[in-house]
Amino acid sequence: MQPWVDPQRLAALGFSQGGIFSLLLAAQTSEIKAVVAYYPVTDFPQWLAAPRAPFLQRLVFHFIREYFRREAEACTDEPFQTVLLKASPLYQAERIQAPVLLIHGDQDGAAPVHESQRLAARLAALERDVDLVVIAGGHHVFNFKQPAQAQEAWQITLRWLAHHLGTTAGVPPSSTAPPTARPHAYHGSATPG
Repeated sequence: MQPWVDPQRLAALGFSQGGIFSLLLAAQTSEIKAVVAYYPVTDFPQWLAAPRAPFLQRLVFHFIREYFRREAEACTDEPFQTVLLKASPLYQAERIQAPVLLIHGDQDGAAPVHESQRLAARLAALERDVDLVVIAGGHHVFNFKQPAQAQEAWQITLRWLAHHLGTTAGVPPSSTAPPTARPHAYHGSATPG
């Protein structure tokens, strides 16, 4: 580790697939002290099994399924399902000890918001520190396409990280408080609200 890195303030932050990787990284090491995951898929077996009508969507999911099947190096279903479970943060939740912030758009058609809701509920049931913020009108990768939603989510992220890592570096003074309860915000109870 570099001498200028404070090992007590290491966070993992990612968007979509990067959000999945951030959650899985936290399941592998206690060095991660906080996780922020934007619109992750958290349950690959369920996500890949969901019916999808448009041809392009079916084609994309076919390629994703085949990628996982190749990674499983098997033609049978059992190794394939094992790979899907290992790649799913929902099934690794017991191993995630760091506080988690999940940010998801309520209009996400690629990774529906229930992906984050289910993980938040699972982490809360394990008595983990978890917050879920649902961004009104947010689509998948909203932070790259929808400036208003992106700004809202980023300010929440900065405040949350400052609160959980004990720093205010780079956070405007008015943004240092942790996210407040709001419609669709999830603050550790067993049921998303």
